[in-house]
Amino acid sequence: MSTVPTNAPEVKEYKLNVTNPFVPEGPYQQGLRTPLTKLLPYLNEKERQDLLHNKLMLEKDVVNQGKYIQAACELTVCSWFAHIASCTGEKFEYEFVVAPPKDVDCAIWHKGCQFNIEVKCADYEKQQNIAAGADYVVHGLGRLDDYLPLVSRLKDVFGTSSEPSILSAAHHMDCKMKDYLISAQEKFGSNVLPDKLNVLFVCVDDQTDMTKWIGYLRGPRGLFTTDSFAPEASYNNVDVVVLTNLYHRHANLESKDKISAHWDLSQAFNFAIENPQSTKKQEMFSSFSALLPLENSTFLNYLEQADIPEGLKNAIGLNHFVSDQVAKGIHKFQGYSVDEGGSN
Repeated sequence: MSTVPTNAPEVKEYKLNVTNPFVPEGPYQQGLRTPLTKLLPYLNEKERQDLLHNKLMLEKDVVNQGKYIQAACELTVCSWFAHIASCTGEKFEYEFVVAPPKDVDCAIWHKGCQFNIEVKCADYEKQQNIAAGADYVVHGLGRLDDYLPLVSRLKDVFGTSSEPSILSAAHHMDCKMKDYLISAQEKFGSNVLPDKLNVLFVCVDDQTDMTKWIGYLRGPRGLFTTDSFAPEASYNNVDVVVLTNLYHRHANLESKDKISAHWDLSQAFNFAIENPQSTKKQEMFSSFSALLPLENSTFLNYLEQADIPEGLKNAIGLNHFVSDQVAKGIHKFQGYSVDEGGSN
């Protein structure tokens, strides 16, 4: 594969022998040219080589999938904002140092505002091991007081039935969400500056998984609630979290035959959640939202009109929304029927 960045004569053509098993030949590998073309002009030669060979590991045949997907998600997000900068003529910086010595993945300046962007990708190895060893997995939203006792009672029921089954509790990742927030805060710094918006992208899996991540922020004892299980001061300079299903769109491609344009952030499902601790003006959030395709309005409008019991909207609303979108031929997620009640 070769990549030919446009409008950047100093960037040579890179001819790569792609052997990374997670970058299969065909549309996915061919699509990689687009984000590289957008981002590479903003990188120096050392950064380009690091991205192609160390982060994306394109010419390696033994690759850690989690590390590759993290790099793929970073590239998808950063190349989107690099493209915006090239179209608007405004400034973009890759691996920009906000609070020395650490850097964020990128920063973009737009209409007098600076947007600092950090990208994190969830690690699902533990959850995958749980699912592999169980017949059924119980999920919960937020920190429900009766969750573990309920799972314990259900285990007894499932284990002593006429056809015993193994039931397990899903891996709860709200501590990982907390770690992402605290890590991002360290990179953004503790100085609250009115013209700088600090944005954390968290790349997650399917619609059931994204519902859980929304719960980590907004559910019982969620990190963006007044009853947070962690001190808010440790992440109060993270102004907004964008949950995006980029992990879902880059992982296990053999089972994602409905998904296309994997490298295009506008084709992903992006849901922004503002930190209520943020003191930034609403105009800054609006300015950032204008740069990024978000599903907030479409999804929330759907919930208002959907025939779903009010008490269940937070738990199953996104599943119903995705099924509705899939029925219309929109495949931001691979999708599954709400009747199946499972994830991919």
